[in-house]
Amino acid sequence: MRTVKTMVYFSIFAVISFCMMAIIFLKKIYIKTSTMAIVMSIGIIIHGVLYHLYTSDHVSLKVFSLLNIALWLAFVFSITLAAVHKQFTALHMTNPVNRFGIGTWIAGTSICAILIFEQFTHWRMAAVVLSSINVGLWFIYIGLSLRSFYELRHKHVHGILLLTTVSTQSIVLLLNVVHKTVPIMLDRALIGIGLSLYLIGAFFIMKHRFTADWTIEDHWANTNCILHGALSITGFACIMSEAVSRQLTLSLWLVVVGVFILVEAIEMKRLVKRLKRYGFKQGLWTYDVTQWSRIFTFAMFYTFTSLVEPDAAFLILIRETILASGVPVIFLLLAIEILLYSPFALQTVKKPIKDRAA
Repeated sequence: MRTVKTMVYFSIFAVISFCMMAIIFLKKIYIKTSTMAIVMSIGIIIHGVLYHLYTSDHVSLKVFSLLNIALWLAFVFSITLAAVHKQFTALHMTNPVNRFGIGTWIAGTSICAILIFEQFTHWRMAAVVLSSINVGLWFIYIGLSLRSFYELRHKHVHGILLLTTVSTQSIVLLLNVVHKTVPIMLDRALIGIGLSLYLIGAFFIMKHRFTADWTIEDHWANTNCILHGALSITGFACIMSEAVSRQLTLSLWLVVVGVFILVEAIEMKRLVKRLKRYGFKQGLWTYDVTQWSRIFTFAMFYTFTSLVEPDAAFLILIRETILASGVPVIFLLLAIEILLYSPFALQTVKKPIKDRAA
């Protein structure tokens, strides 16, 4: 019976993957560098939010996991196609900001490998292979990012820089799920590297903010919500690896709650100002790949919160409030993003979009 189910799942995965890759090949669609954020966002909803609501072997989790892994494979195919057609450098490497977007490839691969390992036991060797490849990619990415930090030291930047932290902590999660016996010093070293990169990225982001020509509606980027998302995945990595004490992890959660409130208050103010200046369609109802970062950060905040165990009554109340309100908010954001993305995806198929931004 289990073999039959495995074959059914594999058949579904193969058909969906083939169809998406065929469209990408025939239309020569080259994804933007940060498009893998879609896989990151859906992946953490499955692994963090839905895992908290359903049992781990629920059929819906397997189906959603298959869809997300197929999407990841299609995006990898598009990136490979760009390299074959000599478009890779122009699309993903020339712009130093774009190089940071490669962090979505690492985090997206991490979450897909985790889904494979936990949902499809017959495919676990694939997850192990992916983990090895992903660690190698992470080393290359960190080298590229350090170079990009230097090149951007005098320029306006945004939250995409914090993908260095997100990708690093995703490696911690991946290793602890796939390999189990990870040396605690390695976990602590990676978590420390991730936090160091966070401090560097946050410094660069805030360095040029609030200058004379700065306006919240034009210069505050969607990706700045990663200011709390990167800390949330750090907390998630601390809990999964058990490399940090419970008290320190709880303290980090309190910091994340504070940063979340601050950043989202800025986001609300930005939304109001954009609606006043640009109207509903241009100010709000326009698709951009960076919008997926909000779904990822909200889902990651929910996931981290679901795992902390505060003792104080008021902290327990805060936790329960976040968990109770988090699910409808996350799925509302996901529904809105799908509505925005659907016509964009259709346009991409009809007329391939090959711009270089993120």
